[in-house]
Amino acid sequence: MPSPNFSSRPLVLVDDEPLILESFGQLLRTHLSCEVFTFSNPFEALQQLIAINPGVIITDYSMPGMNGLKFLAQAQRFVPDTNFVIITGGPVDYSTEELQDLPALKGILRKPLHWRSLAKFAVSNWPDATPPQLREPAVAC
Repeated sequence: MPSPNFSSRPLVLVDDEPLILESFGQLLRTHLSCEVFTFSNPFEALQQLIAINPGVIITDYSMPGMNGLKFLAQAQRFVPDTNFVIITGGPVDYSTEELQDLPALKGILRKPLHWRSLAKFAVSNWPDATPPQLREPAVAC
């Protein structure tokens, strides 16, 4: 049984940029009291979502083969009680209808982005009563 300081649901990060995936993945693992799964391919992430049952999924918008909105539209069919965050360094092309079909999308955050801002946003939009705790570093980063 997880300790009271450890969320029972993990966070999923999907980004095709290796530097973003590795750095944010490591920082979130270090500073959040939950498991963090990372995927560089949205199709691979979709195959694992039911088994993982994440509280929050953070995805890049611009990825080869499937943009973040299309990924989230498919992901919400597998994990309907999960909340979503899109991160992007460029423009996001969407229609009002697309956003209406994604009620669990809690925000679109712009890169460059500090890991702490991303972690705080994910925790504040956790769908359960037991969100992960943000463990602050001993020395400011």
